[in-house]
Amino acid sequence: MERYTVTVTPPGAAPIRLLIPFPPSSSISALAAEVKRRASRAGLSPDVSELVLHLGDAMGPLLDEEDLLEDVIVDSKTESITATPRNDPTSVGPAPPPDSNHVSEPLTISILR
Repeated sequence: MERYTVTVTPPGAAPIRLLIPFPPSSSISALAAEVKRRASRAGLSPDVSELVLHLGDAMGPLLDEEDLLEDVIVDSKTESITATPRNDPTSVGPAPPPDSNHVSEPLTISILR
């Protein structure tokens, strides 16, 4: 078991930090379900039906639900996770509408190792 520090940032409430022992061979979606269960027990809004997990803060990279914790969290002692509602505009949102005067630039993807 590893210990994961997760900050839950519900809308309209103060964030809370949870320390969750969890198997590193589990999926991100399994951890998200556990975060939701524990946040609900802590009195946070149970109406948050779906959480999105980020590496670091709420603006950090999204963690894919199908990935395994051991593949995305290198060091659970120093890395943290933030859980936000899926509909939180700071975590996920639609792309801004295209600007008719703006010329699209090519998308560049960098993979850091």
